[in-house]
Amino acid sequence: MACTINRRSIGMNPLRSARDWAILAGIVALLFAEVLLLEWWQPSGVFSAVVIGGLIGMAPSVFSSLPVRGTVKATGRIAFLGRVEQAGFVLAGEGPEGRIYKSKGPRWLSWDSNRIIIGATDGDEIPVTVPLHFYISLKRRQL
Repeated sequence: MACTINRRSIGMNPLRSARDWAILAGIVALLFAEVLLLEWWQPSGVFSAVVIGGLIGMAPSVFSSLPVRGTVKATGRIAFLGRVEQAGFVLAGEGPEGRIYKSKGPRWLSWDSNRIIIGATDGDEIPVTVPLHFYISLKRRQL
């Protein structure tokens, strides 16, 4: 298809902003509070199970926001923008890196790193940065 992303790299930091780190810290604090309540209510040593289970349950949403950097052919720009819209992203503004698209959903339900950046056309390619879940979804639709 014309909107194929030629992957260059996958970033290592899914938590882009201080808000993302604060949400992560809040979730961990809630897990510890839950453990303390469970220990008080029924002392059974469930501390490690609750914390490990909570962190494992949260991990997929964090890792699915890993930034994937690549390029899209300039001829596939319209098709790529269509896929961005189908995935539920809307234009949020312009930044130094390019146009920024964020999820349509409520802000409290998504990480700040869950965004798509479309840079300026560089020859016959457009630099893009997308979340890992969008990249995987795009690849699956092209099979």
